[in-house]
Amino acid sequence: MLAYAAAVVIMLTLALQAGAMGDSLIKRGGSPSPNQLILVHPTDNLSAVVAYATAGDVLLLADGVYRPGVTIMIDKNITIAAQVTGHAVIDGQGKHGVLQIGKGKVVLTGLNITGGDDDHGGGVLIEGSGIEVVFTNCDIYNNTADSYYGGGGVYI
Repeated sequence: MLAYAAAVVIMLTLALQAGAMGDSLIKRGGSPSPNQLILVHPTDNLSAVVAYATAGDVLLLADGVYRPGVTIMIDKNITIAAQVTGHAVIDGQGKHGVLQIGKGKVVLTGLNITGGDDDHGGGVLIEGSGIEVVFTNCDIYNNTADSYYGGGGVYI
């Protein structure tokens, strides 16, 4: 099983070396199949990768700083995990919120979430009913909320 997992990571690495959104994603044949491992690099468009993912997928973020340029909208059951805990940073650059979770079960593991700025939930905005979010070994820091609602780091 370990050899299989290593082979999958090697194949994903080879497939993703181009770095551009169109060239880097695993192409799904026919109908989307869930539970795929998608390796993401800082040069990839993280917001587009999240939109591309289907329920059950795992996005594995390589080391580096991700500056998506927009709030990343999550509306499905996915996992976003750092390949190495603490080495993947998602940075809003003080221009927008970082993550907005609207539905589903979302697992965030080993991420640094920083530089978010929004009316509420600058780092992570969890908005809706029936949402389950699991944070494991995440650092959420240097985020701000501009209104009286608060929740610079996380707003629920």
